[in-house]
Amino acid sequence: MANINENLLNTLYVPTIITDENYNFLFFNKAFERFSKQVYIEYQEVLLYTKTNFKSNQKRITMPFDIPNKRVFIHAEKVDNLIVIHIEIIRQTLINSIRREIINQFSASLSHIFYNLITIIKNNLEKEKEICKNKTINESVNRIQKIVDTVNLYSSNISGYMHTKPYSLSNLIDEAIKRNQPIWDSQASLKKIKFEIIKNYQKEYTINGSYDDMLLAIIHIIKNALEAMTKGGTLTIKSQETRKGLVDVIISDTGIGMDWQSKERVFEPFFTTKKLKRKGLGLSYAYGIIRKHKGTIKFKTREHFGSEVSISLPYKSKDSCDTNQELLSTTSLKENLQKIPKKILLIDDERIIVNTTAKILEKISGAEILKANSGNQAIAIFRKKFKEIDLIISDLGMDEVSGFDVAKFILKFSEENNITPPRFVLYTGWGNHVTDEELKMYGIEAVYNKPLAPKDFKMILNKK
Repeated sequence: MANINENLLNTLYVPTIITDENYNFLFFNKAFERFSKQVYIEYQEVLLYTKTNFKSNQKRITMPFDIPNKRVFIHAEKVDNLIVIHIEIIRQTLINSIRREIINQFSASLSHIFYNLITIIKNNLEKEKEICKNKTINESVNRIQKIVDTVNLYSSNISGYMHTKPYSLSNLIDEAIKRNQPIWDSQASLKKIKFEIIKNYQKEYTINGSYDDMLLAIIHIIKNALEAMTKGGTLTIKSQETRKGLVDVIISDTGIGMDWQSKERVFEPFFTTKKLKRKGLGLSYAYGIIRKHKGTIKFKTREHFGSEVSISLPYKSKDSCDTNQELLSTTSLKENLQKIPKKILLIDDERIIVNTTAKILEKISGAEILKANSGNQAIAIFRKKFKEIDLIISDLGMDEVSGFDVAKFILKFSEENNITPPRFVLYTGWGNHVTDEELKMYGIEAVYNKPLAPKDFKMILNKK
């Protein structure tokens, strides 16, 4: 087998993958790694597409690769006992991908601040509900809480981190339709028009991923379809298995459609055909969410004749589905806990977050909560009380000493003193910046998004 000069390949600006003649993966260069992160494409997808289209009697092939704007080409060539795959990125596609990456990085920075504010609001709302017995005030607090949860739904997508679990696809679509009902109700009443919703689910499919993120994606797609039918019309949603292990969700409308120039830009952040009335983030959000679910999204349209969005997702067997999306309240969590830590070290550089979160944790678990407002303070507390601490819950982004630094110290201290390190959990608005390798390296059990919801508290406290 020919030798692979990895250093040379890493100097190339062209995304490159090397396999053996049987398409067993051998290497990809840094350019492909960057490309993969920009457009949410894994090397396995490229290999499968190449293997399907590159015939055994061919020495080389050039073919378009199926991403939404169709400006990426795969060049595959047989060299000795290797298959060399280069990916050509047409300039506009690269610009769009970089633009998306810049916006995502900016959004992640903004969301870190935003998550802290949401955490403070949610924790204080929980506190008010416990203190106040006035029914009217509690109803107002509940309404505010729903608004905050909706805001959190949007910001959780910004962070890029997903809490995955199995969920029912048909239940999710039905919920997305329900969330959009105010749109068609108001338009139908105001413009004296009619909408018809046709649903055709081939069977029950179970998706493994983030229910909230995917719900947001489908809400946006349906919302766009309804707004495109300015004179009323028919919205058709169907799900069907097209290939083994893959389900297609097809959402089509009889609206005004788009011209080809608009179609080319439909997945760009901030692009909109609605002038200044909308921010143009709907399909860009959907694109990112679906790619994170290892799925694909395609868009078809014809001006004056409507549009169709086709989503392809991997699914699981029906018996693994957990259709219960209801969150447990903090008052019902304690009785469901199996093994409660006796002493918890809570770390956050925002004093108000530490105080409010500590009260909720104390109420749920009954454990003693040790509070630290910095990484240095947390290390000092651990040095004194390491024999008593069962669980550490830490923010990630803190001045001087980060959550990673604290976790690294805990591992080293435990090794030097021949003790078992306590469980270590991160909660942060920077979930997309934490890799599996870093979790393993620092002995971190899991990462949770801010603000911690009641279900998150239960998951953290119940794990052994």
